[in-house]
Amino acid sequence: MRCSAGLVLLALLASLLELAGSPAFAAGEPTLQSIRMVTISSEDAQGSARRYVRHFGYREVENGTVEPALAASWHAKAVSGRPYVLLRSPDRETVFLRFVETRLPAAYRPMTTAGWNALELLVRDPYAIHEQLRAGPFEHLDGPKALTSESTI
Repeated sequence: MRCSAGLVLLALLASLLELAGSPAFAAGEPTLQSIRMVTISSEDAQGSARRYVRHFGYREVENGTVEPALAASWHAKAVSGRPYVLLRSPDRETVFLRFVETRLPAAYRPMTTAGWNALELLVRDPYAIHEQLRAGPFEHLDGPKALTSESTI
């Protein structure tokens, strides 16, 4: 199954614009603490959500169809009425993944469309997650390895 991360992340953009005017931002202090929700387009929203529940411990908190007003707020009217599943992080009650069922364009190629094409998860033990990925239905591209010269990142 293929799923492309990043249907629309307007909430993140709005948060960043709001932060840009904050006193903390003006003082050069850290302001963005956590991304609260990521929307992922998938050819099979229920199947994708089941994999995150089974392999990463996410919990389903809601499912239904995307309301027209919400789709319009994303500038993505084509997803109006499409099935979605909302999952909550196993460790953070305020962090969510939302899978929205969409059709994958016939000529789709990664890194050629608007939006994010990957989902990064912060984990306590990247080596344990690596083993979970290898044992599961996910396509693992690289790592685990340090992202910087600091071994903690």
